[in-house]
Amino acid sequence: MPAMCAISGKTYKKTIKRSHSMQGTTVRRKPNLQSIRIGNKKVKICTKMLRTMKKNKMKQWKVLA
Repeated sequence: MPAMCAISGKTYKKTIKRSHSMQGTTVRRKPNLQSIRIGNKKVKICTKMLRTMKKNKMKQWKVLA
């Protein structure tokens, strides 16, 4: 199972890392996932969604996984 946010579904992102000679290397950038409890479930969500949840003070979120 990939590193994925349980609410937004955000997964890794492929980017190209460039050296001084401009040679490209493919790199996978993972989302910043944190484990929290929503109800009785322990889920991993990204920090962007965690900030959104705190800002909106909403407790009812639909968990994808």
